Amino acid sequence: MRFARSAGAVIFYRSSEGQIEYLLLNHGESQKKSDIAYWNFPKGGIEKGESEIEAAKREVREETGLFNLDFLPKFKKAERYFCRGTKPENLGKLIFKTAIFYLAEAENKEIKISSEHINYEWLPLEQALERMKIFKASRKVLIKADKFLHDYLAAKSLLR
Repeated sequence: MRFARSAGAVIFYRSSEGQIEYLLLNHGESQKKSDIAYWNFPKGGIEKGESEIEAAKREVREETGLFNLDFLPKFKKAERYFCRGTKPENLGKLIFKTAIFYLAEAENKEIKISSEHINYEWLPLEQALERMKIFKASRKVLIKADKFLHDYLAAKSLLR
């Protein structure tokens, strides 16, 4: 069995009215035949010599065009799962993957998706969870991120 690590971010946007929306990327067809497309967070492999946070920032920039993000301190969640390799060197082989996610706020909603994706959407929590029905682990990361964010914002407002 092979092992792989990746890093990415749960990206949110807060409107002037305080509405929170999360960014999901459409990766096209899923590996499960019963599903047409799958939606998830921006993420990708950690390159040699790169820290997890550096990889997350690079992957977000490459996949969305977002670069001026505010990463919230103390949020870091791991998602672990098995998948089949898609690159020539590991095509079809079983891989145990660990994906590390951070939580970051975007200052705008202007996205330039990469060729890896076919679409994107900014969605409130419940709609985002519905879009992510294929990946239960990713849904759990989003639920934890949303709870952390609301606790963080509540604590921040108490300090004012």
